[in-house]
Amino acid sequence: MSTSQILVKATIGIAVIFGLVLGFRFLFKSTDSKAVVFNNNNMNTNQLNTALSALKNGDTAVFTGRLLINKDLQVVKDVVMVLDGSTAELQVFSKSKLELGTNSEIHTVNGGSITSNGKCDADAEIYFGSTLVANCDGTGTDVASFSGSSGTGSIGTSTPISAAALPVSWLDFSVVQEAGGDLQVNWSTGSEENNQYFVFQMSRDGQYWEDLFTEPTQAVGGNSQEVLEYSARYSLGELGEKVVFRLMQVDYDGKFDYSKSVLLEPGMTQDFKIATLGDRRIRIISSSQYPVPVVISNLGGEIVTRGEVDGSKEFRVDVAGVYIIELGEPGKTKRVKQRIN
Repeated sequence: MSTSQILVKATIGIAVIFGLVLGFRFLFKSTDSKAVVFNNNNMNTNQLNTALSALKNGDTAVFTGRLLINKDLQVVKDVVMVLDGSTAELQVFSKSKLELGTNSEIHTVNGGSITSNGKCDADAEIYFGSTLVANCDGTGTDVASFSGSSGTGSIGTSTPISAAALPVSWLDFSVVQEAGGDLQVNWSTGSEENNQYFVFQMSRDGQYWEDLFTEPTQAVGGNSQEVLEYSARYSLGELGEKVVFRLMQVDYDGKFDYSKSVLLEPGMTQDFKIATLGDRRIRIISSSQYPVPVVISNLGGEIVTRGEVDGSKEFRVDVAGVYIIELGEPGKTKRVKQRIN
């Protein structure tokens, strides 16, 4: 790798790219490359290894959650990692290293960060191939420091993130089956560029995908820099087996991108209702015979209130807006997005 390839445009946390907005798009490394978005997925080393190993050379992986490297991780592929948003953090522990392919890149945008676990020393390392490109304290020639870094920056390229073209910045995607078999499908985007429509798809084996319905974009002319929210219903009937759902987004020029996938199993029906009461209040009604834990967070992942629903309970937020409501124990959580006015 040449010096220019590992040049850090500016120290992460100091570099500022004017004009950067939510949902900035990333240039694919080849025409066959794709982008995969891992929304709010916190991952340990083994989980991150699984996610990156599933990618092909040149693919882009966008992360909005926390990634922990507490042991050596080697993924011999050229990938572009994007840490997008204030909840996106790549934490490399002391005496641990992350090794990616020789032509890989790592970008931080919208408050994303690369950190170590308290003790910042040269033993927390990031390699591209055999070349050390970053460690916590920046020790070495042409080596970036990521001590407490956040904001906007790049490792592995002299060109920071550009506005060249991922068509959609995905914010959220959820599928809930209601009693009777109807699917309630909700998703939102942070920005759209040249977007024409969405295709709701289903798979029974994770390989063959069936188109169920299409939904046109809300973006005027296919372009938007605002949050757009979508909602649709689809009658599928009772599930007889596990199925996976995803959205495919299609550009006017035929290019496409995918959302994350959502798994539904037989019996995973919605057993609660949410009633809006006004004055920033909602009432959650549960048919469960046991108290159900509830966590309400804003779109940035910050918890604003929590409690338990035993039949029925009212919740109130301080600011009107769109919130994520999680119901149930960890591992069995149902997650919906709700506007509270």
